[in-house]
Parts: sequence; C-alpha cells; structure tokens
Amino acid sequence: MLNEKMLNAYIEENGNDVIEEVLTSLSLDEIQDVYEYGCSNGSASSYIYYHQTEAFFNKYSTECLENVERMKNEYRIDLNEFEFTKNNLCWLMIEAVVSDFINWCEWYCEEDEEEEN
Repeated sequence: MLNEKMLNAYIEENGNDVIEEVLTSLSLDEIQDVYEYGCSNGSASSYIYYHQTEAFFNKYSTECLENVERMKNEYRIDLNEFEFTKNNLCWLMIEAVVSDFINWCEWYCEEDEEEEN
C-alpha cells in the first residue's frame, strides 16, 4: 500500500526535478491509477489537457527524450508505432516515473519485512 512515508523516502533518495514534480503533483490514488491504467484515461489529473502536457514537455524536454532512449534500450521497445508528440512524451515520462516509484516501493516493502524478521 502506497503511503506518504514511502513517497517522501523515494523522492529524497532518487529525486530530481522531474521525479519530484510528477510525484508531488499526483495523489497516491492517482499514482496507483497511472501505474495500473496509464495516463491516457485521465488518471493524472494535472496532465490531462494539452496545455498541461505541453508545458511539462517544454520544461523537461531533455529528460523526456532521454527517457525514450532509456525505454528503447532497457526494454527493447519498438518505437516505430509511437507518435512523438509533446503530449505522448509527457505521458510516457509520467508513466516511467510512476513505474519506477512503484517498483522501488515493492523493494522498500521487502526490505522492511526482512528487517522485521
């Protein structure tokens, strides 16, 4: 179960401007919804409208494009069908930040369980 303690610990340990902006702009429920459903259904309420996603991309364009390269290399994703718009690149970045956070939380919970035993 996600909580503020995990969120704050993750931001402190891994945070940069992008991570901090994404995770602090979403509620814990929104983070879970983005992880499960992605952004295209409106799960990330701060990034629904084009002017919001465009502003995010304009602010973090370098990081968004680096994320595309990371996804392509780490996950061997074929991006031939991907439409490279500011909106899609913003959403891809948000989904990556959320996914990394959730994966970290799973590790964090395992570490806590091991320490308790």
